Amino acid sequence: MSTAFLSDRVLGIEPSPSIAANALVTELRALGRDIVNFTVGEPGAYSPRCKCRDAQR
Repeated sequence: MSTAFLSDRVLGIEPSPSIAANALVTELRALGRDIVNFTVGEPGAYSPRCKCRDAQR
């Protein structure tokens, strides 16, 4: 992507840490690592009780 038309202010925006972590997960998966990705998703979404119970085991 060319940055020729972006302002200095836009170019100075720091990347999101959660997006950077998600990119790392993607990279590690591409290398064959078995990674569970908890970096992005729906934090306000309802989690079924059976899934919460299974996660605690």
